[in-house]
Amino acid sequence: MTTIQDIKKALEICSEDDGCRECPYYDYHHCDKALLKDALALIIGQVVEQNQKYQEQRIKQAKIDILNKLKERVIGYTFLGEKLATETDIDELIKKVENE
Repeated sequence: MTTIQDIKKALEICSEDDGCRECPYYDYHHCDKALLKDALALIIGQVVEQNQKYQEQRIKQAKIDILNKLKERVIGYTFLGEKLATETDIDELIKKVENE
């Protein structure tokens, strides 16, 4: 696949009627199909990357939400004389998740 700059340049040239000699796809057989294939691959790649970032953010927020619910439920509870967790313990876990 060519670079995004090559794809942009080719799309600009194809949208005008000034000739194709400066086009990065000029030497390709069926240059229009090669350009479309590369543009589609680029768009799909960007969408996949954005979706991955979105999913990672959702997972991160879900972890934080769970830790906050845990904090609401266990602060002050003890089991056999030991605290289950302190607010500081859970806040440290939340900071750790936020910095991932």
